[in-house]
Amino acid sequence: MSTVELRHSIVALLEQTDDMELMQSILVLLRKSIDKPAAGVLHYEADGTPITETELVESILEANREVKEGKKIALSDLKKELLSE
Repeated sequence: MSTVELRHSIVALLEQTDDMELMQSILVLLRKSIDKPAAGVLHYEADGTPITETELVESILEANREVKEGKKIALSDLKKELLSE
């Protein structure tokens, strides 16, 4: 199957569905494959939003602060709690 035939097959199948979640997933995948990642993009959120290394580090530090302040529970503590039930 050529690229043109494959493209037509995909479009034809998309036109047959009203599944919004499926179409959004396909859109995210296509955008990721076509768009060049911005400099410093480390990963993407499930909705396709890019995450930079700086944002990831800030998020981890914030989570650690929240655990120390008792606002959240550490993953290791959560595992122990769940396994003891």
